[in-house]
Amino acid sequence: MSETTFFGFDNKDMRSEVQDRFKMEMGKTYIISFATEDPNSVFVGCKMHYSKSLKQGWKCLSTSTSKEICCTQDYDGNEAKPRIGCVIVIYSDDEDELTGKTTRKVKSVKPWIFGGSVYDNLIKIYKIHGMVDLQVTCKDATYQTIGSLVPEKAQAWTTNENLKASILAKAKKLYSTLPKMLAPTKSISEIKEILGISSGSAEASTGLTLDSVAGNL
Repeated sequence: MSETTFFGFDNKDMRSEVQDRFKMEMGKTYIISFATEDPNSVFVGCKMHYSKSLKQGWKCLSTSTSKEICCTQDYDGNEAKPRIGCVIVIYSDDEDELTGKTTRKVKSVKPWIFGGSVYDNLIKIYKIHGMVDLQVTCKDATYQTIGSLVPEKAQAWTTNENLKASILAKAKKLYSTLPKMLAPTKSISEIKEILGISSGSAEASTGLTLDSVAGNL
């Protein structure tokens, strides 16, 4: 059993694991880059449900072979959507007043959470340009909608070995927090309560095949 103790404002062990995510402001353009050099270890993802009417979301409990109650009940949000996360480097482009030359500097390293449509666009860019810096413009700050996503030059942060080592070390820690950031995990009983389903009225559809619930997809 852990001990109960008094402490002040400097106890790192009691800090929340919630991280400061990358959030865009409407109309603003950002230069970002994936905080990894390995194209096979860029993203972490899951499927999640979100109900606008209930103003709640949770991780989908269904698998490739069976559907759970989160997918079989009739409510807005019963269709699970991709929820994807990665860690990015955010740059600032500083212009020298005397020479007019622009220098790209690392501003911060943060987690970035988005949906399937952004992932589709990132795939298209990667297939043509590989791992490069990206210019991102925000269209809607409320829903973090991207207006444009434009490839730039090769990853600038990788050109300095000391900087690269520092970024990779920080990214490794942030990647470990991504699964918890993607979507809250709720039990079947919790989801029933949220949807207003009594315990005896509807049970989870565990064991149903995908074919048997194809009409609900």
